[in-house]
Amino acid sequence: MTWERVTHKQPCEICGKPDWCTRSELGACCMRVQTDRPMKNGGWLHSVSKSERFPHTTRIPAKNVKSLESGTVLDFDQMLSTWRKLGLDHVQWFASQLGLKEKSLSMLGACAWESTLAIPMYDENGGTIGIRLRNKAGHKYAVKGSHQGIFVPYGAFGKMPMKPCLVCEGPTDTAAAIQAGYFALGRPACLGQEKMLRQMLRNLGIKEIVLCADMDEPGKRGANKLIFALDGVRVRRLRFPGKDLREWLEGMRPELAHEMIRFAIRQTN
Repeated sequence: MTWERVTHKQPCEICGKPDWCTRSELGACCMRVQTDRPMKNGGWLHSVSKSERFPHTTRIPAKNVKSLESGTVLDFDQMLSTWRKLGLDHVQWFASQLGLKEKSLSMLGACAWESTLAIPMYDENGGTIGIRLRNKAGHKYAVKGSHQGIFVPYGAFGKMPMKPCLVCEGPTDTAAAIQAGYFALGRPACLGQEKMLRQMLRNLGIKEIVLCADMDEPGKRGANKLIFALDGVRVRRLRFPGKDLREWLEGMRPELAHEMIRFAIRQTN
């Protein structure tokens, strides 16, 4: 059996790095992400056969997402549908590592195979315009050809959203808010998609939000920019201990998390 080195063009399926790791017909030998199958070279074996890899998943860093050539249209919904039919759903593993429940990630349309979590991103009209990827090492990517969009809970465009509406930073904070029993939308980062979010709120008939931005300096700057952009929308700023919402709520029962958020919202009045 021949083991091939990973490269910049074909990085490791597990950690996303272009060096040190190898692959073969047996699977991937990752030198960074552990499993219960250690290899003699100091790495760990991951069962990732060719049939198990998602098709069309050329991955690039999420912050550098760009569209394909002009006129090229990708059917992201079809991609997600195809991947779910593979029967290799590992959302539960990612949920446990992130301190979340599988249902909260699934509410965002998430699916996964052994090494990567995929979450769809939507435009202001509810169209799927991209797919965010996250591998087991925590590196964040997107399917090539994606546009940055909003993370939206399933069925939001088919019914009136619950009140209040929480706007979070990133898909995992959004999932944490959903897990606590709230309707939540998520931006992919602390900056960007201000106009898209403003139009999405109008389309959903939402005139008031609770902004749950990260408490670090980039999060605060991004929150201020978003507040300025959301003219005509009442914005209440949620403040909480910890860097982000998921970190604050991690380990709490959903009922307690709900009450903690409700109490924090009251302090914004």
